[in-house]
Amino acid sequence: MGIDFQEFSESNTGLKRSIDDSREILTERIEKIIKKTENLDTKLANFEKKHARHNKKKK
Repeated sequence: MGIDFQEFSESNTGLKRSIDDSREILTERIEKIIKKTENLDTKLANFEKKHARHNKKKK
């Protein structure tokens, strides 16, 4: 009942590769979310500027 180190090593390598792939995918998704958030922040700021000018004209 010995440990097959070759099998363990191959399994570990596969797991590491899977973790690295998952990390890369998550990093890409996070970057996309950050870009979308920045875009929405910009749109909101522009809307608020426009809206603020509109409200000043009403008064």
